Amino acid sequence: ALTRKAYNMCADNKQNLWIGTESGLIYLDAGTGEQEVYDCTFNGTEVENSSFPQSFKTEAVGYDDNGIVWLASIKYGLFGFNKKTKIFTPYRQPFTGSYETLNRCSGVIPYKKDIWVSTMSGLTCYDTEKSTFTNYNSSHGLQSTYVYNLDKDSNDILWGRGNAGVFSFDPDTKSFVNYSLPPAFLGSLIYQRISPVDNGIAVGFEGGYSIFSLKKQGENVLPTPIISSCKLLATNFYFDKDSVALSPVLFTYKENTLQFQFEAIQFNHPQDVTLSYMLEGIDKTWIPARGNNMVSYANLPGGKYNFKVMAASINGLRNDIPATFRFTISPPFWRTWWFRSMAILLTTGLIFFLFRHRVETIKKREQQKTALNKTVAELEMKTLRSRMNPHFIFNSLNSIQKFIWENKKDDASDYLSKFAKLIRLILDHSAQSYISLAEELDALKLYIELEHRRCNGKFEYAIAIDEKIEPNATKVPPLILQPFVENAIWHGLSPLQNRHGILSVTLTIQNTNLVCDISDNGIGRQKAAALKEQSSIRKTSVGIDITRQRLEQINKGNSGNLSFVVQDLYEGDEATGTNITILIPVIKD
Repeated sequence: ALTRKAYNMCADNKQNLWIGTESGLIYLDAGTGEQEVYDCTFNGTEVENSSFPQSFKTEAVGYDDNGIVWLASIKYGLFGFNKKTKIFTPYRQPFTGSYETLNRCSGVIPYKKDIWVSTMSGLTCYDTEKSTFTNYNSSHGLQSTYVYNLDKDSNDILWGRGNAGVFSFDPDTKSFVNYSLPPAFLGSLIYQRISPVDNGIAVGFEGGYSIFSLKKQGENVLPTPIISSCKLLATNFYFDKDSVALSPVLFTYKENTLQFQFEAIQFNHPQDVTLSYMLEGIDKTWIPARGNNMVSYANLPGGKYNFKVMAASINGLRNDIPATFRFTISPPFWRTWWFRSMAILLTTGLIFFLFRHRVETIKKREQQKTALNKTVAELEMKTLRSRMNPHFIFNSLNSIQKFIWENKKDDASDYLSKFAKLIRLILDHSAQSYISLAEELDALKLYIELEHRRCNGKFEYAIAIDEKIEPNATKVPPLILQPFVENAIWHGLSPLQNRHGILSVTLTIQNTNLVCDISDNGIGRQKAAALKEQSSIRKTSVGIDITRQRLEQINKGNSGNLSFVVQDLYEGDEATGTNITILIPVIKD
């Protein structure tokens, strides 16, 4: 069976039920129990269609003498349903825009030839014979601008519940009588209901209902005080008003912040009622509410309390029976000596633990920092020593000696001058964390020139720099390129026999990285390793290993991605050299 969410219902002249649902109607046969579902597929404006998730939302149902079922849809307005044709017919008022409040209906009452409807704009009468609408609002004596619910008593008087209170309306004389409601009776819009009961009106509100006596509306009636709500630590505390007046509610010592809201029931002139309150044990006298019907008490000490509210009318009529809320707050355990002693011990232990933990953390950080500094210092020393390569120094001195023996004084002097300058640059650069790219390239050029002369011009070299690079403004770690160039000369180019060597150093920019490619057309790494095994003079190349360790330390300290990649070059199966790509993050002044 199909399921629908129901909101209201009415009985026809055969006591069959017509149930208003989220999408239309359900007909329930009182004799057989069989049911039929009638969904309304009406579509309104774009604003109306998006106003409620339900497809039709039937708020009220009424049945007239002509066999028409009338529906009040809060979404689309007034509709009639013909039992014979099974057709929904809309009766909508003209639009003044994309949204018309007169077509937002919440109640419907058939009366004679008229259909009375409550809307978001007041009260509306639809004449079924003339097919005309008549709207009643504040200009006709209605105080409410939004009527939530509508009903009819045994005397054919219409009763409505609106945002300004309760009202009655005589369809014959077209006259309104308005009755104000206390704030405690104001709830959530369309869910506020009203219903005639005997000689009174049942008015629903959040938490219950009250009977408004029509017989006594002209008499002086004692205002009845009520404690409408209690909040415990800002959370609603639900209670029975009769039981809390006799048996106290027990709260723990933590539940010692309460807020009370109170009202008085007086339909004739609720605005003329005066309220006063007192919390026995805290307040010494009765305190006038003066329009503020809410009071809070924070951090109440342990003990027994009675919160009372008294009501009186403006003419001096006073209700001597107050509304009472009895409660007890248990004494706090944290004031006992054993709790304080335990708290002191725990606090002392916690402070000691945190102190020890902090000391250990500092020690560990200092140890890590010392170890890192020691490693960096050792690597710097290794780097310095590796730059002062004894083979290079020895070979350079031999070259100088050879120039002297050959009486080439100028060559010897020039060579010695450049050698001394290179040694000085290496010493200066090794003491710094970063130097400019221009300084790095000056030292590299000096080194290559000395090696070129030492090898008797056995290879040619070139250094190319991208025009986007600013050598003087770009920072690099010192002596970062020389070990790779040294490796290319010593192991790649020096052993060449049948061709002239070429050394190329190219610097470009890629995103935020400086890319340095060092290429040679030497014998390749595999053949160089074989020659090294056969040679009686074995040169231990520690420069690359030291550089690798330096890169790891730099990356740890700066969260960088400084790295290098070595690639062997081939033509077919023959090795034709090596290319090393070094990636250095750009650091500028």
